Amino acid sequence: MEGVLSDETDSQTIRVKYDSVVEQGDEILGIFYLRVSSKKFFSKWSERFFILRRNKLIIIKRKNDGRPKYRTAKFIKLDKCELSGITMENDQIIFNIYYKNKRYYKFGTKNMAVFSKLYSALEIRIYNTKNLLSEDNLDEEPH
Repeated sequence: MEGVLSDETDSQTIRVKYDSVVEQGDEILGIFYLRVSSKKFFSKWSERFFILRRNKLIIIKRKNDGRPKYRTAKFIKLDKCELSGITMENDQIIFNIYYKNKRYYKFGTKNMAVFSKLYSALEIRIYNTKNLLSEDNLDEEPH
């Protein structure tokens, strides 16, 4: 199975597989699971596209045909985030992003390649967004 992301500014379509991420320029695209709650009583894992773009993480819900619903996107600014440690739940690698000390997002994936790429890129970009003045150096390893 695979999902499709379509750039809003042109007709280019990017195919994203569940077991890998796609790097396009400074962006990282992929699919993961987000823990969502329904009317605050029940929670479940829901599939989402993610785009790690410069200094923000964009989370996009899927339509029934697998395409992104851009109007339901969440934008998480990395300069206001903290990244949690890593845990395992039911064969899934789990981590949290704490946003503005008020809200947290719980992410999971069963694929180590997707997790490794996303988690390490988030860790570097959160640190660099908070500590560097230039966005040109967001992907550089901290010294």
